[in-house]
Amino acid sequence: MKKRITVQKMSANQGTSKSGKKYTKYGIQDQDGNWYNSFQPINAVEAGEFEIEYETTQYGNDLKDINPVGDDNQVKSSNRQNSIIRQHSQEMALYYFDITGKKDFTEEELKEKIQWFANDADQEMPF
Repeated sequence: MKKRITVQKMSANQGTSKSGKKYTKYGIQDQDGNWYNSFQPINAVEAGEFEIEYETTQYGNDLKDINPVGDDNQVKSSNRQNSIIRQHSQEMALYYFDITGKKDFTEEELKEKIQWFANDADQEMPF
């Protein structure tokens, strides 16, 4: 069966088969609360929209194929990356003032230092 879903949750559960072999079972949950599972890592992001193909078996919904719908997932991934860079830049700016011993910095100085670290993180790596 094929279906268009929005991923609400993702999971990765480890276990051991009856024969003693270790495995990881990956899963994604859709907007209706249905889970789709695979023993292969699933290339998806939470809140991303995907076209999936699955088969319902005695063990649940086995995921056969998954494809992103549009460029929206790339935008969400980019937004997440930008958020991580911004958070790191804020942390580093505060750390900078802490290690330099400057306790009476202004809000403008803090914003300037945050932007400096954000710009530094946004540069192309030379390798």
